[in-house]
Amino acid sequence: SFLDSKRISTLVLRAAVEAHEQGADNILVLEKMSFAGGSTTMAFGGFNCTNSRFMDEQGKEETPVMLVDKIVKNGAGFADVDMAGIIAMETPKVIEWLDGFGSEWGKIRYADLHCPTDGTIPGVELVKVLKEQAEKNGIEIRYNSPAVDLIADESGRVSGVQVKDRRNFLEETYEVCEAIDAG
Repeated sequence: SFLDSKRISTLVLRAAVEAHEQGADNILVLEKMSFAGGSTTMAFGGFNCTNSRFMDEQGKEETPVMLVDKIVKNGAGFADVDMAGIIAMETPKVIEWLDGFGSEWGKIRYADLHCPTDGTIPGVELVKVLKEQAEKNGIEIRYNSPAVDLIADESGRVSGVQVKDRRNFLEETYEVCEAIDAG
């Protein structure tokens, strides 16, 4: 299906929280699993990040150019240089955003890999903080509700989504009021 991405629920949680921050209300997150986050909860990585307060506190230095070079080198010819540049420039904002929710990513491994300060598995921490913020802001998360189809007009503009319920029956069709950039 079109929503088989392993990280879609985490992106949607993030988009829902950001939409609320920007004034949206009546937000519904459809989670196909019985728990939030899916396979993201098993992610043991972290955020490669330069220019964070945690790096400053620990006296570590790495420039965005150094990070881009590392991404390109480790990508073995498959890395997109422009995307690597976006990651290098935008990830400090993600660390700061999470920090604003009380989620500290100050345990730095290697030169720049930010992990939760308390040693929590990175994917678990990311899902936990996003879920907490969603719930705190009244964002409904409907579990066991896989989206099975997007409803679009002739021009391709999405206006709704069809969802299956726990018994695998086609449930409701939800109207999409606004498009949200989940990235």
